[in-house]
Amino acid sequence: MISLEALSISAMFALCTCSTACMSAPLEEGDADEVASQQFAWTNLIYYQPLRSTSCTSSQYSVALNAFYEADKRISNADLWMVQSVIATFGPKPTDDWRRYIKWFGPPDGLATGSRLNRVIANIRRLKNALSGVTGPTGSFFEPGAQEPHWVINCSCTRLDAYAWVFPSTPWTIRLCPRYFNELPNLNWFGGLSQPGVLIHETSHFVAVADARDFAGEYAGAAALAASDPEAAIKNADNYAYFASNEDNFPMLLR
Repeated sequence: MISLEALSISAMFALCTCSTACMSAPLEEGDADEVASQQFAWTNLIYYQPLRSTSCTSSQYSVALNAFYEADKRISNADLWMVQSVIATFGPKPTDDWRRYIKWFGPPDGLATGSRLNRVIANIRRLKNALSGVTGPTGSFFEPGAQEPHWVINCSCTRLDAYAWVFPSTPWTIRLCPRYFNELPNLNWFGGLSQPGVLIHETSHFVAVADARDFAGEYAGAAALAASDPEAAIKNADNYAYFASNEDNFPMLLR
């Protein structure tokens, strides 16, 4: 299995390969949450947003666009799980099947203000709103007042230690490296370490979305983090990618 590490260099976050997971500095609360609450908060936006490109071949653009389509499906499924299974039922019940949530974020801690569960719900919604409706390079439709992500994929990356990376404070550009196109499993692999999974991972790094970090990587590392430190897990990019991809095929809804 490919060994992953999320590498932090000069405020850049990349999905990288290494033998040992690297740990970022602890996440500071406050500013990021305030910014995120103002962008992609709880409004369920309905729009189409163009995907633009820089230094990409037509083949690379097509691969990336299809990956965005799949990432949209996965995070929308995750958002539906959270909304219909959690919010609509006014919180967890003893009979609920929480395996999917517990696997990646630890035990649910209720819907009180500031709870981990509430923060995950908000982050999933912002991920969904950020990744929804990506379409071809021309034209877009937005509801009045909606914030347009202006997605750009930049294929000029030449790094050999990364699949992709972003500047968290500068949405909405994702740098896609050769390994993203050459080594990652295609759309038929419903895993976190896949082309759509990497897009979810990288999108979660944006301060305007989840300001996620790279405390642990890969399936085993992300699952272990949820079991040992749920607070860190809800701030870890891979946990959102694996939760959305749901490769364990846990039930989509609690009931």
